[in-house]
Amino acid sequence: MFCRDVLGAGYVVVSKDHFPNARNRQRRQLQLTAAALAAGRDVVVDNTNPSPVEWEPLIAAARSAGAQAVAYWFPPDLPASLQRNALRTGRSQVPAVGVRATMALLRRPAPGKGSTKWRPFGGTARAASTLPRWTWRTRVDANEFAASQRDREWFHALTVPPGMWTVIRVDGRGFSRLTEEHFTKPFDERMRQHMLAAATALMTEFGAVFGATHSDEISIAVPPGSGLFGRVQEKLVSVSAGVCSAVFTSAAGLPGHFDARIWIGASAEDVTDYFSWRQADAARSALNMWCHWTLRHAGETARQVTAALSGAGTSQQNELLFQHGINFNEIPAWQRRGTGLYWQSSEKPGLDPRTGQATTAIRRSLHIEDQLPVKDDYRALIAAAIIGAGQV
Repeated sequence: MFCRDVLGAGYVVVSKDHFPNARNRQRRQLQLTAAALAAGRDVVVDNTNPSPVEWEPLIAAARSAGAQAVAYWFPPDLPASLQRNALRTGRSQVPAVGVRATMALLRRPAPGKGSTKWRPFGGTARAASTLPRWTWRTRVDANEFAASQRDREWFHALTVPPGMWTVIRVDGRGFSRLTEEHFTKPFDERMRQHMLAAATALMTEFGAVFGATHSDEISIAVPPGSGLFGRVQEKLVSVSAGVCSAVFTSAAGLPGHFDARIWIGASAEDVTDYFSWRQADAARSALNMWCHWTLRHAGETARQVTAALSGAGTSQQNELLFQHGINFNEIPAWQRRGTGLYWQSSEKPGLDPRTGQATTAIRRSLHIEDQLPVKDDYRALIAAAIIGAGQV
């Protein structure tokens, strides 16, 4: 046997040949392997393992136990395998079609992948096989163990393409229930202030040149020259969601959770298209929310309101509000159009302490715009903010 002739004594040998009648031989193999590793024993898994489907669960079991996996790769020799198989008798002989089918499934392991050591074996014909086998050593170096754990981290490292505009958009998670339980509906000035606090933090932390927020949504535009976090999407998304969650929770005194996504554009014109789209969605959402909560406050149930508004267009929704004494066009602009954020520069007179002469300092501050224009005027405002930030 390979274990006896090459590896030596001292191993627990796990082989499916030992339990041919088990209902789920793969599961039984993993159970025996895990039990031996848990007991601090070294293990040899001696089986046909032609592809990652078979060998990866075994490697995972070794790593979970803090053991190092060493896989021995036996270069396939189909004629020799068929010849040796023909010498077997009884149940030990495998149908030739089975040998050929296993050969078709065979996948050569990628050398150097992860912390698993892959060793080719070119031993005697008696020891040769078509597939890899494993041994585990249960005592491993601390650095090797740490490396094996890092190998199991899943990080895709997608990056925003160089030269592209990035818009980070964050949305509240589960905010329908949170706002219904703790804020006035359909809109609450306190909620707006908490969202503005989060938006201000995002603008500052990410070096954004323009931002807008409505309801539980925030979008910020990061210029093409930004190299923050190496433009890695996973970092941009996770950190932005974390910043918003932390700032909102601190401001509101309530746990608020956000998720985030990335939008990319090739030009400043693309950026104005994006924010124009989000403003149109803000207006649609605001009209729907006003209709919904007007009927709810009038005593109708959520199900009744849903049925009443099903298929209703903009004109019908406006008429419904008018019947309840509400003119949607007179509702505060921040509810209908959202709130904008962009940087402005101003001059501040001062005195040079070294010379005593009068001087002028340029100060940059974040402006919050509650009266956003619409359509072309809104696009012009976004363009001016981008130009003012030097992003043209």
